[in-house]
Amino acid sequence: MIKKKKKVSRSTKITAVLMAASVILLLSSAVGSTRAALVYQSQNYTAEIEISQIGVSLLENGNIVGSRDYSGSGDVWNGNPEGKLLTGLLPEGEKFVIGKKYDEVLSVKNTGTIDEYVRVRLYKSWQYADGTKETALSPDLIKVNLPGNGWIEDTNVQDSKERTVLYYPNILQSGEETPAFADSVQIDNKIMTKVKETRTEENGVTTITQEFSYNGVNFYLKAEVDAVQTHNAQDAIKSAWGEDVNIASDGTLSLIQ
Repeated sequence: MIKKKKKVSRSTKITAVLMAASVILLLSSAVGSTRAALVYQSQNYTAEIEISQIGVSLLENGNIVGSRDYSGSGDVWNGNPEGKLLTGLLPEGEKFVIGKKYDEVLSVKNTGTIDEYVRVRLYKSWQYADGTKETALSPDLIKVNLPGNGWIEDTNVQDSKERTVLYYPNILQSGEETPAFADSVQIDNKIMTKVKETRTEENGVTTITQEFSYNGVNFYLKAEVDAVQTHNAQDAIKSAWGEDVNIASDGTLSLIQ
């Protein structure tokens, strides 16, 4: 008697997520990831499928500051997910200068062994040392220059001034690095108008004191990078990112508006 094998669907999503965050003078970071477990079963057989490596790294001024690489065995992730931005922003002994433009070149590298699509979510806000946000200060005062370089900005999800979402439209091949999605950071001089003035009179002398209204506040910058494999990319991106996209015959990604 001949047993007929049943066909089993082997399409799935594989995603890698990493975050690098920093508060100037106050550093913090966080990381999250999705897990990929591939075990397929039928009444005739059980087969475990080995997953090829997927990996992604965030580069700051040419240096890897955070990485997330999947080993493909035992659901093990390697790398340094707890990256910190801005640690090399100031030379030793130099103070931060309001209005000065600092190099902050950010890009993404495929450090896995399979091709992938990548997305970046960039967050900026004002925070105190305990993590409390100062919402009276606009995130627009934190100027992160986005040079374009082929990246697509998703204008449909700009639900606040804190978040910018960017997609790299081309397949990022294993070992390849994207063009920079950011290249500088600067605090707007307008923040210097946020001062309170007090006047005191003593012995006929008027003393005027000016103090910054938000003493103790720091600017916060976080970059979150996602990677999704190119196999069944439309379904994988919808599942992982909740985004409807078109994939052209040459692999170019575009957003459905």
